Amino acid sequence: MGFLFLSLGLHDYFQQTSYLAYMNEWYVPYAVFASLLLVVTVIYIETSPKQPRLWLLYIFSALFMLALGGVIFDGLVRVCHEFLGIVRIDGCISRVYLEETLELIGGWVALVAMLGHLADDASTSLKRATFLLALVAPVWILLLLFSSAIPRVAVQARSNHAAIVWDSGPGLHAYGIGVGDSYLSIRLHLSPSDREFDRLGYSVHLVEIQNGSVLAKIDRYAQQDLDFHIGPGYAPVFRQWVKMQLPPNIPTQTALGVMLSLWREDGGAFVPLKITSSDHKTAGETHVVLREIVLRDPDAGSPGDVYAQFANGFTLDPVEMPARAQAGGEISIPFTWRAAEADGEEYVQFMHFFHEDTGEWWVWDSQPLGARLPTRLWYGGLVETETWQVPLSETLKPGRYAVFTGLYRVADLERLPAKRADGRPFVDARLPLGVLTVETADL
Repeated sequence: MGFLFLSLGLHDYFQQTSYLAYMNEWYVPYAVFASLLLVVTVIYIETSPKQPRLWLLYIFSALFMLALGGVIFDGLVRVCHEFLGIVRIDGCISRVYLEETLELIGGWVALVAMLGHLADDASTSLKRATFLLALVAPVWILLLLFSSAIPRVAVQARSNHAAIVWDSGPGLHAYGIGVGDSYLSIRLHLSPSDREFDRLGYSVHLVEIQNGSVLAKIDRYAQQDLDFHIGPGYAPVFRQWVKMQLPPNIPTQTALGVMLSLWREDGGAFVPLKITSSDHKTAGETHVVLREIVLRDPDAGSPGDVYAQFANGFTLDPVEMPARAQAGGEISIPFTWRAAEADGEEYVQFMHFFHEDTGEWWVWDSQPLGARLPTRLWYGGLVETETWQVPLSETLKPGRYAVFTGLYRVADLERLPAKRADGRPFVDARLPLGVLTVETADL
């Protein structure tokens, strides 16, 4: 019986400090536990003298009241709009008072019954162990207080730190985003300054960064499951869990952004809250970009020849250049890139056109795979092709141009060293692609 009450108390504690997917069926294991306890009690009654049976009947009554309040009234019975066909009710009657009252009375009756039974059946060995029984409750409370530090450690170890504040007071101080095969699991740690979450909600958008199109969206009211952090650095935290299903046609090998916004319901309208400060990139006044992700294409690419190996693990396959073009026209050049490992840096690919007769240079820069997949999001095992459409200037003089390419780092504009497949380095980190003959544009 004591373990049953301790388990119920532990459940209520974790219900206040976290949200678990099985909370909707929380009564199932307790119903099984109570049923087993009932069977054991019946067997004990049959083998006990008649005197203790009265206390055991009290225990049965207590269990019935606990089940009536904690399971039936809490999960099954709803009194809404009409009661007994006579009394009309506008809305629904709150079940909290009746549920909690039955549970309190049931728990009190069960404890009285257990004390009476122990008093009648006290033995020398039981008296010797009395001090051990007395230690159970304080030890259990200490364990609960100790476990309150676990969420803080989990937040620091498994979540990303954030310092984002909205104009009405709520803030985000940590979050976590997991990427599954067909879903995103999103964990938010909101910390309201006034603990007022009334009518507060949040929206999570999955956006294609290149064009801003929304691919998936979830709107939720903020759950008021308070996480009690005990000790130094105390902060009230309301943890939110949400699972976003990904559409079947979602693009792969494309930069996607997970964006968060907060809103408050006001008279049926959903008013977005403005961001007052953020250590994360924002999109307008109301949205913050929590994370950029790339969904991998498992069928993309295959082993191929290597033309150039860069110092950070990127490689470039052999490139086919067109032989001729017209000034003011356009040339098409496919580039196939591979990444042995993630780099996290932002790089730009350059193309240099050198006139062999005049010595003049013409330059064209772009992201290697275009805006759809910046190099900061490349991952180990990436294989992707991008076909460049390079518009040639109308002022290009006719003649032969030696064409070079390469990468430079955006942060310091330094070129990334590269070498051939046989290990020989490229001079000035420039890769020769071939010769392009530019002709005068047709008049």
